[in-house]
Amino acid sequence: LLRLPGELRNRIYEYAIGGNEVRRVSKWFGSWMVFETTSDCCGTYSSEAWEALNNLPRVCRQLRGETRVLPFRLNTLYF
Repeated sequence: LLRLPGELRNRIYEYAIGGNEVRRVSKWFGSWMVFETTSDCCGTYSSEAWEALNNLPRVCRQLRGETRVLPFRLNTLYF
């Protein structure tokens, strides 16, 4: 992935973590905030912790720098 041109990586990131509607379900669950997301063609919701929406920053430093703000840019957030 890191050898691909930046424009292509950005398209892959959009496909992988973008295009969701993210709604807050509960204020806090332990130390995690829980959200519902829509990500499939039928608009079904799944509940996940915010940290689970984008695990790419945990892969390496370069991916962290490229993807850490993408959940905010590529998704619609409702609070």
